[in-house]
Amino acid sequence: MEEQTLQLDAKPEAAAAQRVPDVAPGELARRRYIDVIGAQLDDALKNKTQEALANVMTYYLAWLVVEYGPGAAGHVLERLGSHIQHFTERNRAAREAEAAREEGRLAH
Repeated sequence: MEEQTLQLDAKPEAAAAQRVPDVAPGELARRRYIDVIGAQLDDALKNKTQEALANVMTYYLAWLVVEYGPGAAGHVLERLGSHIQHFTERNRAAREAEAAREEGRLAH
C-alpha cells in the first residue's frame, strides 16, 4: 500500500528520470563522442587548424592501440578503411548526380 502511495505521489519528471534508457550505454557514448568530436572538427575547419586536430586525434588513437594491443590497431585500421570507403563512395555518387543534372539541363 505504501509503495502504491509513493508511486501515485511521484511527479512525472521524477518517474521519467528513474526509467531505464532504451539506448545501450555504448550507443550513448557513441552519440556523445560524435557531438564532441563533431564540434571540434567544426572548430578546426572554421579556424583552419585541421592539422592540429588530426595530430591530437592520432595521438589518442596511438594511445588506444598501445593500451589495448595489436587487435585494437587492426580494429582502428579496419574502421578507418571502412569510413574512407564510405566517404569516397558518397562523393562519387554526388559527382555522378551533379553530372546527370548538368547533362539534363544541357539536353533541354
